[in-house]
Amino acid sequence: MNRMFWFSVHHNAIHDEKLIAIAEETGKPHKYVYGWWIALLSLASASPVRGYLMVTPSTPMTTRTIATMLGEDLAETKLMMERFIYHEFIVTQSNAQSNATCNAPRNAMFVRKWKDYQSARTQNAKRQAKHRAKTRVKSPDVTQSNAVPNTEKTVTQSNAQYIIDNSNSTNSTPLPPTGGGDDVLVVEQPKPKPKAQKDEMPEDMVAWWAVYPKHEGKAYAIRKWRECAKIRPPVDDMITTLRWQIELHQWTKEPERYEYIPAPGVYLNGTRWTDEKPALTTGGNGHKDGLHTFEFRGQTLTLNESEYRYWGTMSMDDRAEFAASKAGGNG
Repeated sequence: MNRMFWFSVHHNAIHDEKLIAIAEETGKPHKYVYGWWIALLSLASASPVRGYLMVTPSTPMTTRTIATMLGEDLAETKLMMERFIYHEFIVTQSNAQSNATCNAPRNAMFVRKWKDYQSARTQNAKRQAKHRAKTRVKSPDVTQSNAVPNTEKTVTQSNAQYIIDNSNSTNSTPLPPTGGGDDVLVVEQPKPKPKAQKDEMPEDMVAWWAVYPKHEGKAYAIRKWRECAKIRPPVDDMITTLRWQIELHQWTKEPERYEYIPAPGVYLNGTRWTDEKPALTTGGNGHKDGLHTFEFRGQTLTLNESEYRYWGTMSMDDRAEFAASKAGGNG
């Protein structure tokens, strides 16, 4: 049996909201997370049991095995695999309810919905094989008695004149032809107007998008913009908030800063326009020797450069939890 050493990925996969979420959770660039997912698909495709992460038909891969095969650090591999399992890109055999497609050990990991990554050619070949199997059944002979009569009507002089006379009529209900008989007049229905494209950017989003410093995941951002239409403030207010966030977190296109800018769809999904603008402490320097000091909900925080970058990617709930942990550590 010939082995297939390839798989298919949809061109929109790079905008998958779960991959974007993993990038936000791990603080890794989006393209890095996407590369990890392609690498895992490659391992599953080349596995002795396709779709599973297996070294042999009976030996599953471990996190250490994957780290070795991909040339990655073990701690980094554990972090990424934990996120892919959490978001159900990868499922363990023990957690699968009805995926017993092979006799793999219960701790084996496999790609969820592996069929979605098979090429259309492979799936069409399977459907064609089933169709050919059905057509092998001998059909009954068609005789004069069981033949389907031809009910197609020809255009006669009477109904042809009717079609000509009524071609410019505004009456939406056609009258029967005057020539009598069983002739059937088929009236062509008007074609429906094409619907607006879902990926077209709403007019009120254009100005906000122009100010936002990162243009990734446009389709996902447009969907989230429409979903939050009832809860977001006027666009001018959102732009005002966005401008101080850009300045505060130094969201620029410098490589060391750009990767910490949340994707626009993630920003909207996390309702980041509700962020509270932190106030610098009155007695402090605000930013000195790589430290950032500011007030957050009545608490004075002093963060180093790394912590301050991470702060810029957090939601308000995560910031509250982080501030509480800092307070506990200082206590």
